[in-house]
Amino acid sequence: MKNPLLFLILFQLLFISSSFGQSHQLLDWQIGYHKTMNDQPLKWMKATVPGAVQADVIIGEKFKQPIWYGDNIKDKDNKLVTLEQFFFTYKTSFKRPDAKQGQRIFFHSKGIDYHFHVFLNGEKLLTQEGMFTYVDLDITDKLKDNNELKISLLPISMAGSD
Repeated sequence: MKNPLLFLILFQLLFISSSFGQSHQLLDWQIGYHKTMNDQPLKWMKATVPGAVQADVIIGEKFKQPIWYGDNIKDKDNKLVTLEQFFFTYKTSFKRPDAKQGQRIFFHSKGIDYHFHVFLNGEKLLTQEGMFTYVDLDITDKLKDNNELKISLLPISMAGSD
């Protein structure tokens, strides 16, 4: 049986890079959760990328570590169960990377699970659904001196909708 709570967010090597791979800027991420797509998280917590929503929330909220086998996920003391209908947003800020004339700047991810939107400076650049699908976005023309990148993950119950 598929348990919607057990979806993992796997950001593999999320970074900004030049088109020739000569420089990479690793990013510091935060996570927050909210009830609707238009809400903003009330609290931002440190996120580990690559990683998983559940691990970041357990650490950030100081939740009791659940026992991950059998039906223990349904334990009344497991606060993660109440989060399965929430949206999760990862965010980071970065300065415009230096690039030589003709070089392009890309956002790369080796997988974001499952249904998500990518925003740069408040503009939606991508909506995607699917497990472990690479993201390779040319963001050169959208960059400012200071930038905010957000990735909003939709609840698993909203898979197939936009």
